[in-house]
Amino acid sequence: MANQQENSDLMIQLPWTVPQQENTQAVVFQQPNGQKVYLDLNHSTDTTAISSFVLSVIIALILGGLATWLAYWYGRKSFKLTELSFKVVSEDIKEAAESHRNMTKQIIESQEMLKRIELQEEFYRG
Repeated sequence: MANQQENSDLMIQLPWTVPQQENTQAVVFQQPNGQKVYLDLNHSTDTTAISSFVLSVIIALILGGLATWLAYWYGRKSFKLTELSFKVVSEDIKEAAESHRNMTKQIIESQEMLKRIELQEEFYRG
């Protein structure tokens, strides 16, 4: 019988389980009118769980708000940089096109001048 008592008192605690909690203590006061008032002396695990859940929700909302603000801020900066890059590339293309036009114009003028000189040489020889 004593061995059976020892076996029932022995409990295996696994690492992922919550350790066994002590029994809650309650004090019962009896009022003069006969009513009984029960007072819980230990902090309830329900209020602990609820308060930890509320705290985790508040932290999650703060972190979520911070992440949203940070993503918006970086997105806005990225958009501005993209816009500036587009303007720079557009200006480079315009300058390259203008330079190409000027170069082509100079080549045409030099070819016309060479052709005139060649025609004048043929005229004086012939």
